Amino acid sequence: MSRLPRVLAPLSVAIGLTALAPAVAMAGTTVTFPDGGPVETTVQITDPGPSANTVHLTVTAATPSDLSKTKVFLGRGQYVFDVIGTDGVHEVDDAFQDLATDPCAVSQAGSRPDVPVTVGASTFTAELPKGEVISFEEADVAAVVTGPGTGCTRAGSSGIAVDFFADAEEIDGFSWSDPATPAVTAVGGRRQYALSFTQESGTTYELYRVINGVREQNPSRYLRGTSGDPHFVIDSDNDGKSLPVGTDFSFQLRAVRQFNVWDGNDLIEPASAFSSVVSVATNPAQTVVFTGKPAASTTARTAEFSFAVTGALAGETPYCGLDIDSPNGVEVPCAAGGATVTGLALGAHTFTVFPGDGEAAYTVSWTVVDAPVTPVPPTTPVPPTVPKNQADLDGDGIENTWLVNGRPAAAPKTPKASVSGTKVKLTLPTAPKGAKSIRVYRADGKGNYKLVKTLKAGSKAFTDTKVKAGQTYKYKTVAVNAKGQQGKASGTVTAKVKKKK
Repeated sequence: MSRLPRVLAPLSVAIGLTALAPAVAMAGTTVTFPDGGPVETTVQITDPGPSANTVHLTVTAATPSDLSKTKVFLGRGQYVFDVIGTDGVHEVDDAFQDLATDPCAVSQAGSRPDVPVTVGASTFTAELPKGEVISFEEADVAAVVTGPGTGCTRAGSSGIAVDFFADAEEIDGFSWSDPATPAVTAVGGRRQYALSFTQESGTTYELYRVINGVREQNPSRYLRGTSGDPHFVIDSDNDGKSLPVGTDFSFQLRAVRQFNVWDGNDLIEPASAFSSVVSVATNPAQTVVFTGKPAASTTARTAEFSFAVTGALAGETPYCGLDIDSPNGVEVPCAAGGATVTGLALGAHTFTVFPGDGEAAYTVSWTVVDAPVTPVPPTTPVPPTVPKNQADLDGDGIENTWLVNGRPAAAPKTPKASVSGTKVKLTLPTAPKGAKSIRVYRADGKGNYKLVKTLKAGSKAFTDTKVKAGQTYKYKTVAVNAKGQQGKASGTVTAKVKKKK
């Protein structure tokens, strides 16, 4: 049990009701409605005894049409907590404000659908929980008639007829059971999580955070709906800030009935045991992984992208944009797995994917360039072709113009060479048939062969005296016919003249 101060009813209501309270009997009371004659209302509370959890309220109007105008206030002394009429049971907080507005309907806020009212032709009844709607061991009862009276402008005005009963109604003991420990399930969502559990009427559920295995001392939330609404969505922390993504939360719940029943100075608050620790996580931030994209530099004016979004919710499609941060940026239609962009201009581009959770953006950058122009390779000048000398096909400088059956005439056999001092002596073989003379050619290693001597066809030797010591010489001989045409040259003989000592 905790020690809480008693909460007073709105001051204007307490004063207004007290000012209009005549002393009349409970069995039947007559109040005067400003737009008509007397209205007789009977209010009866029946208490089945201490073992019952509720008391039975019956309200009867002598004139059936006045029943809808009748309200009953329950409370003790100046503590008025609940108002009951054909429109149901209402918590009195904020409800009295309706007294100040035409048509003076009382208690249109704070409705209690978990305590229904049964309306008949001229009566309405309600089963009122002890310790909750009936909040004292005895209760004063006031019948109030409301309606579209012209003078109904504020609490206590002549447009609201209030009649208190002279005697407080005794309640024969209170009875309640502790609320059940809630069995909680939780499902994580994007920056929120949802709790589900079965609720009991007239019960508040306290949500305690559990951090590092320790339950916080004070509850972070008070949850109260109706028995038909067991679902709560938590989307902010204790400071009212949005829950972060990808965060684990642990908590416990307990049920508490806050009856306005006192034991001395203690407010009786039957409470359940704490639920098991429930853990839930908000969805992690979505990420985008590109599995297909254009090359960093390309000539293609169309770009295809494929990507995978992790953590996307079912049916969720990302938002895509082309050059979204530039003045020419545009939205690009995209599916959950990719997009195609056509008609790209030359230059740099950026493709951006924004996942559905809006936590981050993922980009690909590339450049569209002109197709390269293939250069024409430079022309390499081709040196002029020097035609071969058809008369000197072997290129030794010795023309072979003596032809026999289209071929150069036979060559003499290769001469033999001997060196004596600074002389080279060549021994000449027999000249070929048809030869009229023999020509001797010499090369000194610096150029082609040059003619050094013409001999008669029958000559046997030739001595070359125009040589230099330390040089090497090559010799060839060729047969010459009567027309001065040369046949094929002989083989080469080499002679080295030694240096003088």
